[in-house]
Amino acid sequence: MKADRLFYSATALVFLLVMLLGFYPFYTHGTHFDGSPIDRGIFLLVLVHGVSIAAWFVLFFAQSLLIAFRNRKLHMTLGWAAIAIGVAIASTGTLVAIRSVQLTPSFVFFDMKYPRFLLVMFTEMALFTVFITAGIVTRKKPKIHRSMMLLTGLTILPGATARIPLFCGIHRAACAIDRNKQARWLQSDPRAGRSWQLRLR
Repeated sequence: MKADRLFYSATALVFLLVMLLGFYPFYTHGTHFDGSPIDRGIFLLVLVHGVSIAAWFVLFFAQSLLIAFRNRKLHMTLGWAAIAIGVAIASTGTLVAIRSVQLTPSFVFFDMKYPRFLLVMFTEMALFTVFITAGIVTRKKPKIHRSMMLLTGLTILPGATARIPLFCGIHRAACAIDRNKQARWLQSDPRAGRSWQLRLR
């Protein structure tokens, strides 16, 4: 097996495992990563989104293996499924983001209130759409195609890594350091601090 084919197959497997680890509570109990129930008003929408995400990473892994074992014909046939899965992810992802903010506007995620974090989620879906479109367009140019598919997976992987306790712990520690620095800065320059707080409102 060529080194590049081994790399993409191994990376696809890692992506799949990280996705399963991050969304384990959802796939096994239908809950948020902290164990709290998902609002019944958006549960079906979240379910479709979650299944689509899982299908994407399973397909990505399967496609990588097909290329590794030189089964290009089946790879190209299965590849069209990526369009349907991609449309499902982009559409439901955007709707889940909007409905989540409407239901819990005061929720804080990564030290940002949900309405502000909405931009991050929109950016994620936009990048996903750009990369998967580029991957489909360049399907006859293997070097570009596989890179675009890899980037497509990377854009939606943070949804899983953000729910893994280890990464959450690292982020909380970093945020605590930042908050301490900000507090010292506000104390050293009250006028600048007031101006900063006004901009944050």
